[in-house]
Amino acid sequence: MANRIDPSLHSEEQDPILDQPKVKTPPKKRISKKPIKNSFIKGINVIFVGFFGGGFLKLINFKKNWLFILYIVLMLIFLIYNNLSIQSSRNKIDKLKDNKIKLTTEYMKIKQKTNYLDELQGQQLAEKFKEEGYVENKSLEYKITVNKEE
Repeated sequence: MANRIDPSLHSEEQDPILDQPKVKTPPKKRISKKPIKNSFIKGINVIFVGFFGGGFLKLINFKKNWLFILYIVLMLIFLIYNNLSIQSSRNKIDKLKDNKIKLTTEYMKIKQKTNYLDELQGQQLAEKFKEEGYVENKSLEYKITVNKEE
């Protein structure tokens, strides 16, 4: 309570200062620009000056929220990178699908062109191979059977 000052008490030093007349300073002269008549151009000008002049930083309280704004920007960069990588993967998958279709059609064409051997042609080929020195495989074929025992 001791810190309060009673306004009714004036010291002698304060009285002459209060009684002095205030000095008027002349107003600063502004360079007058031609007013913009078109409202669209005026709006563009306001946006341009507000953005590049840093006015938007005052509006979003940049000093307090810089960490949050940085987080948002990093998330946007991550989102854009993720979308681009997904698109490139989709392009690779499409190319592989096209390649698979081409190989399947080639396989089907080759399969249609092959001649199936009948019994007579098979015997003729076997004789031809025997003449050239090929030997028929005489090893036994094994068959594994599983029997359940109770």
